[in-house]
Amino acid sequence: MECCAEGLNDVGLLANVYRYYILSCNDRSDTHYVSKLRNLLRIYGGLSADEWHDVADGLARDCARNIIDRIKYQPEMTTKGGTQRHSSWRNPAYEKLIVDERLSDAALTYCVMVDYPPLPLLRTIAIEHPESAKLIILDAMPYGTMGMPVFRFTVERGVDNTLTARRSTYQQIAKQLRRFAAVFGDEETRVLAREIVERYPNRTALREELAFAL
Repeated sequence: MECCAEGLNDVGLLANVYRYYILSCNDRSDTHYVSKLRNLLRIYGGLSADEWHDVADGLARDCARNIIDRIKYQPEMTTKGGTQRHSSWRNPAYEKLIVDERLSDAALTYCVMVDYPPLPLLRTIAIEHPESAKLIILDAMPYGTMGMPVFRFTVERGVDNTLTARRSTYQQIAKQLRRFAAVFGDEETRVLAREIVERYPNRTALREELAFAL
């Protein structure tokens, strides 16, 4: 279909083919169709930047509905190919569309189903929903990092919420602080790092791992 549309110089047909690839995408190899569709409609379809944004917003809503259908009718199956995690419910082309068009509301809704959203999605969420982006990052902290549990999934009766005294645990905290800094900057990260260290003032290894942020 793509070759036929190109041979016929049919912009509308080719655009529909690209839309199909974007809607059905579950692999990063198809993310380039977002740029191809944008270039096609801007250069050959005569769309302005604002008109393209409206088209992209509508396509994002279609992608969201497609995700709902996947959740309803497809089992969640994940595989690992190299370092890339694939999921039958995730749509990398949709993620690119969200990031490219800065669709903050769409990013927040989409990340409900993403256990560990990548930085571009977190930055997009933070445009209009900074507190939600912070909670997503802080939710990935080890139990006890911030004292009494204040994040999702951390309130468990009978569970000791004191931070585990292992360097690997401190390294996990450092990793999340680097994500936090990448989205919110060094100043806010410094305040957060100091709060963590002050809660455990006698843990030298913790201070060493978080030294970059203090």
